[in-house]
Amino acid sequence: MIYGWMKSIVIYLILSGIVVNLAPASNYKKYINFFTGLLLLIIIAEPVSFLFNIGSLDIDRILNDIEYNMSYGVSQDSEDISNYYELSIRDSISSLLKEEGFSPSKIEVITNEDYEILKCTINYEMSNASNRSFDSEDIEQIKNRISDVYNVEIDNIYIVSR
Repeated sequence: MIYGWMKSIVIYLILSGIVVNLAPASNYKKYINFFTGLLLLIIIAEPVSFLFNIGSLDIDRILNDIEYNMSYGVSQDSEDISNYYELSIRDSISSLLKEEGFSPSKIEVITNEDYEILKCTINYEMSNASNRSFDSEDIEQIKNRISDVYNVEIDNIYIVSR
């Protein structure tokens, strides 16, 4: 089998060289090279298809499987990306709040398909508030900072004490 395949390639190279050299004008050589290149791909693909025993029905089945996996895989991957993005935002907000001296116990972020933050809920415990009591002015300052950094409406930022 390998001997026959190599014989086909050698015959192809000889014939394609003859055809290219007999071309009447140099402007046809790029088309001839393109066509002979396609033939070379077919000759090389022949043993590969034989190794995998791929027939025309198998190729249709493989393409259908790929299409099915792509249609369901995209939604799954998109959901994973959204979850990862929300986790990243939570970590970033937590770091921002710690810079302000505020230690949240839980942060929830809801985003839309365009990864824009729709709602942010921050829970904190009074006992965890690093020896500092937060009044409504401090809470508003934190909401403004989050709103400025993440482009979220202040009305969609909720800070809740437990």
